[in-house]
Amino acid sequence: FLAPMAKNAGISLTATVLEDQETHHTVYQHSQKHTKTISSSHPNHNVLFGIDATKLQTHFPNTEFSKVQFNFPHWRGKSNHRYNRQLLHDFLNSATEVLSSSNKDGGGGQIYIALCA
Repeated sequence: FLAPMAKNAGISLTATVLEDQETHHTVYQHSQKHTKTISSSHPNHNVLFGIDATKLQTHFPNTEFSKVQFNFPHWRGKSNHRYNRQLLHDFLNSATEVLSSSNKDGGGGQIYIALCA
């Protein structure tokens, strides 16, 4: 999803994945290609595996991000609403801990959520 953005050398890009690298590359057909695209585009671009988006402050204790995007893995079905709400709640709490309070535009950091079904 972020591979096309990696061509922008004017940004620092950190892409994260919940699964370990081997599992992710096995499950997702183009994962290895996208990982290479992101990592090789610029020294400030990287891909980290084994990152839980509900615990960002643990993985990035001294880092502030101007933008955080979460590709929300929507659990289908009415019985899963509770899980979806909890995941979103936990992610938002976590993201606010690593979000910068100001950016070059004079505003604060931004959170983007993409629904992936």
